[in-house]
Amino acid sequence: MDSGKGKCGEGWLKHYGSATVGERGQVVLPSEVRKRFGIEAGEKLIVLGSGTGDFEKIVLMKSEAITGLLNHMFDMRKNLEKGSPESIEKIIHKAKGKN
Repeated sequence: MDSGKGKCGEGWLKHYGSATVGERGQVVLPSEVRKRFGIEAGEKLIVLGSGTGDFEKIVLMKSEAITGLLNHMFDMRKNLEKGSPESIEKIIHKAKGKN
């Protein structure tokens, strides 16, 4: 999973340390996570969670990442509604970063 040099294989989780929930529900993120993902003081994070299956999880995302994700989904829907194979191929290539 982790080579020991701070790199993870694609799709793997990396352990960045732990965080403690304070009395007021506040959590301090480890500095390595803040540096790696460019999270600065006062920045808003979206909290998502899933309690299904054997692996419950909590996910934090930057608010602008949600905006980008939603815009991408709406673009995909518009192109799929057009139904042209060319537009569908462009969506697939764009999603894979091939432009």
